[in-house]
Amino acid sequence: MALPDGDKVEDRVHYQHRTIERAGRRVSDTRPDEILSGGDPVFTDLGLHAATVLGQPGALAATASLKHTDHGPAQRIDRMYCTPDLAPALTAFEVLATDDVRAVSDHALLLARFDLDVLRRVLAPTR
Repeated sequence: MALPDGDKVEDRVHYQHRTIERAGRRVSDTRPDEILSGGDPVFTDLGLHAATVLGQPGALAATASLKHTDHGPAQRIDRMYCTPDLAPALTAFEVLATDDVRAVSDHALLLARFDLDVLRRVLAPTR
């Protein structure tokens, strides 16, 4: 999902809080995600795992700006992480942006489902 065009974000304070300067221009601050799951990842982004490994493209749906039109277009900014050894236990990942969710939040809910048997195998101490 493309990052928002700063010129089109009406809420300038919101924009300023969520951008950094790189190469002389303001860009979306993606550093937290890069630290957690980029390069040599410490954690696995469960939405990305569900989309690329489990074939669930809806896992990359927008999670923010569900009703605040002055923050730019709806975009995926919320994440759920796990250690890489737990990722194979993931069976489903959903982004819930129902009317009930929108009534109480500008962000979608994230729901991850895991195979309990796989979790037990991964989490059991080795002997």
